[in-house]
Amino acid sequence: MLAAPFAAHLLAHLGAEVIKVEPPTGDPTRSLVRGGPSGTFIAYSHGKKSVCIDLSKPDGHAAFCKLLKTADALVHNLSPRAARKLKLTRQDCESVNPRLIYCQIRGYGAGPQEDDLASNPVAEASTGVMEANRVNGRPSRLGPSYHDQFAGAYAVIGILASMLQLREGNEAAPVEIGLYETGLHVAARDLVGVQLKTQLLGRPEREPHGEFSMPGYGAYQTSDGRWIYLLMLSDAHWLKFSQAMELPNDGSLVTLRQCGGAYVRRSDRTPESGRHGFH
Repeated sequence: MLAAPFAAHLLAHLGAEVIKVEPPTGDPTRSLVRGGPSGTFIAYSHGKKSVCIDLSKPDGHAAFCKLLKTADALVHNLSPRAARKLKLTRQDCESVNPRLIYCQIRGYGAGPQEDDLASNPVAEASTGVMEANRVNGRPSRLGPSYHDQFAGAYAVIGILASMLQLREGNEAAPVEIGLYETGLHVAARDLVGVQLKTQLLGRPEREPHGEFSMPGYGAYQTSDGRWIYLLMLSDAHWLKFSQAMELPNDGSLVTLRQCGGAYVRRSDRTPESGRHGFH
């Protein structure tokens, strides 16, 4: 519903003529949840042309192949099984247009699960994102379908790279994006962080929450009920903050490393507001 449509949405913004092929029942996001167009359809369908084709019928498949002959690229996120059933595999499409850049976004890349289905929540669960993002103790998805959107963006990068290969007279490489592998790539920093802590501490341990464990970093509620978010990633950031807050400069809290222990000792958590108390 999202990965390939998002990729085509980006290509349309880059100036491509995009023709969205929909079944007779229409894109499911046209009537998702409330019976009307969903935010997904409205946000990522503008700038595209649309055609209704029943790919399961011989006449429909013939009409699709007529479009395919003049296309530069095809991007879809059908399951491998559905692609075979509808004769939309790479071999099927390249037999119609040998210069076609074929892009498939699938649940998993080549391997033992290559035919399995996956969606954005599955990718978040299997790559550890949900385990780290808990709401009232319950593993939860992040909200927006980031993994689908990352996969769509990676697909566009692959398509553009293949276009460059064609321009240089080389054969265009097919583009295959695995949603699970995309999730692993996005989560790589946190996963490697766990490995590093395992080596340092002798046990696997991740950051206690989604924010960096740095003094002052995070959301704070002001006395008038509004929220501010402080980002301090370097000693220069901390110095500017200290000066703005007119904190005493006795030499003991000059760097983030110095004030880290003091922050841990002096901070408390206010359950009523779910915020940190900053002293």
